[in-house]
Amino acid sequence: MAAHDHLVVLSPALTMGAATLTLDGTSATLQHSCDLVEDTVWGDTFKQRLVSLQDYQASFEALIDYTDNELDEDLDSLMGTTFAFAFRPTSSATATTNPEYQFTGGISSLQKAFQLGQIAKVSGAVMLTSGTLVRDVTP
Repeated sequence: MAAHDHLVVLSPALTMGAATLTLDGTSATLQHSCDLVEDTVWGDTFKQRLVSLQDYQASFEALIDYTDNELDEDLDSLMGTTFAFAFRPTSSATATTNPEYQFTGGISSLQKAFQLGQIAKVSGAVMLTSGTLVRDVTP
């Protein structure tokens, strides 16, 4: 049986336009999906589906930083715009063992949470707006 190289996430790299979540980020989820359009007709005994359009989106969570020209200001400035999104599992150089996922996207939602006695957090979702997903492994 082949050995597996599992990753403990300690220092990922996440950028969205000018916003860098590498220092403040706490989680990221990348979701690749594909529409399956049903084309079942009379006489079929099982549903039939055609593979259709693919989609990609990412969700993130970070600790809010209100310092001038930092995360809160950067994320707010990205609302209503499209930008380059890039994520690597570690902040090391891009490689076959550390692929960078890239796409052009826009923020579809942004939430700021404030709980008594807790660190303020920001979370949101970024959806692909044009083009395709690139899985870059070039160092």
